[in-house]
Amino acid sequence: MTADIPDLVAELAKNPQAFAILYDAHRAQLAHCLERLTRQGGDPSYRPGDKYATPTTWTDNDLQDLADHIGTLMALRSGYAKDGTIQDVAAFDAVVRKHSRGTFRPASRRLTTRPPMGDIADRPTSGPPRGDVMDGRRQMFTVLDRWAKERGVPLERATAMRQLMDDYYVRALWMVSVERSR
Repeated sequence: MTADIPDLVAELAKNPQAFAILYDAHRAQLAHCLERLTRQGGDPSYRPGDKYATPTTWTDNDLQDLADHIGTLMALRSGYAKDGTIQDVAAFDAVVRKHSRGTFRPASRRLTTRPPMGDIADRPTSGPPRGDVMDGRRQMFTVLDRWAKERGVPLERATAMRQLMDDYYVRALWMVSVERSR
């Protein structure tokens, strides 16, 4: 028997404490990913001459996945609010905020360590949750924009990264909504 991860996430997202854990894990992973990139916003492992990748291929894939995961959580929350699974959205959000560990900011300098994956979700926070925690797009962009500014990432690359994440965030919102309406 194999696990159906999307169904498991959909089930867990009904519970605000589980939602907070999943959301924290994705936001921690975003900080982890960003702090290991080059100043150009690329993959430090890229080697010129690789016919299957560019300096940003794997970085972009990671950012797409993270934006998709966060967008999926937000779409599930919205769908559950619409269908009555979440009866009091404000109460649900308050519990998520209460159980969120905080804000995850990437280091301002490039890190080269590779902690075990389980340790990424346990990373220390940079402070309490800020702003509307349930605005996944704003949460992602605040982290990305600050990282790009601190690291001196070229504006063109930072803009491309932001657009890529936005595309996949919105795509997840749409895809989950379509799947749930079937």
